[in-house]
Amino acid sequence: MSSMTVHILRCGTIRVPRGHSPFAQRQELPVWCYLVAHPAHGPILVDTGLGTLPLPGRLRRYYDPDPQPTVAEQLARLGIRPADLAMVLLSDLDVDHTGGLHTLTAAPRFLVSEEEYYWTCRRAFSRRQPASFWDGHVHLETYYLRGTTLGPAKHSLDIFGDGSLTSVLTAGHTFGCCTTLLRWNGKTLLLAGNAVRDGRTLKDDYVYHPYQQEKTVRWLRTFRDDPSCLGILATHDAWETERIIRL
Repeated sequence: MSSMTVHILRCGTIRVPRGHSPFAQRQELPVWCYLVAHPAHGPILVDTGLGTLPLPGRLRRYYDPDPQPTVAEQLARLGIRPADLAMVLLSDLDVDHTGGLHTLTAAPRFLVSEEEYYWTCRRAFSRRQPASFWDGHVHLETYYLRGTTLGPAKHSLDIFGDGSLTSVLTAGHTFGCCTTLLRWNGKTLLLAGNAVRDGRTLKDDYVYHPYQQEKTVRWLRTFRDDPSCLGILATHDAWETERIIRL
């Protein structure tokens, strides 16, 4: 069986407080997104990093407006055009996940969970998830997570129906954020998005639902200690590097 490869691409920088106090010293963290070269279904992009759209004033304190380079430029270096992608899959709708959508308008599909889309205009999420980052640029398709035995909330969706790529609800950071679970050749890899800030320690990120976050972290721990798991990758892992993982 052919291998599945995952290219880890850096597309931006965020500046966040060290710890949970807004007055704490800030640290710079990378913004990662992932190109999954699926041997059966083609190239899939998970998240899009930051792009070149102007940020609302309240977000400029946290995000570097120069992504250096954009995800489209990263893909071009790999010989992939947006039109070559099978889909773009978004783990949540924060601007460090949707910022590059305007550079990918030729991609055929853009997917996000219905749970994440529903909450994006509600509560505090609307402050960091402006619709202008996708509305008018791309058409977001929403998919419904189904009741299953998989995940901390027992809701997931097998995107292709073959178990190779599953979107799993891992609420906490937002109510609808998802982890992409890859399975191939008896190996697993989790693209956890903002479910945690550090994929090795499973350190909590800023969360809106602490109880759901605790369930998410417990579920991720079951993979971290599994010898078949190649890693848990988070959007802002400070220790991560641009590299290729093969399943």
